[in-house]
Amino acid sequence: MERVQIKPVVDKAATKRKVKKYLMGEYRDYLDKLPSHIEPKITSGFSITPPDFSNANQNRRTEDVATAREVFEETRNTVISSVTNVVSQLDIDEQYIITKRFLQHRPKTDTEIYMGMNISPASYKRKKAHALERLGFLLEMEVYMVPMNKCKSKEMKENV
Repeated sequence: MERVQIKPVVDKAATKRKVKKYLMGEYRDYLDKLPSHIEPKITSGFSITPPDFSNANQNRRTEDVATAREVFEETRNTVISSVTNVVSQLDIDEQYIITKRFLQHRPKTDTEIYMGMNISPASYKRKKAHALERLGFLLEMEVYMVPMNKCKSKEMKENV
């Protein structure tokens, strides 16, 4: 039997889309969210169930909220620090582009960035694409292409 080894090929466009979606979605959510939505309630609320004047139920709710807040903050800090560490491994121009375009509270437009860098739009586009590809690799978000003629089963072709 002849074994054919297929070299994995990175789908650059899909990788860039995945990184953009991650930075504009999950990272932006963690960056913008202050964990105030999981704080214990101070004011009274209305409920159909009759009030419970024992302290046991209230303490459990407070502990649940504190645990949820701690998990949220830990996840938030992990995501933000991992992206920050990975961005610091990029070239200076790539760091500037990614930071200004995706990682700030008020992201700048592409035009503002390339004019601030004193480079042409085409050069900016190449640098931005390269930065997103490297970021995808460093964050381990690369998307690999599966050759259609090498797929053995019909299911694999449909999942691609």
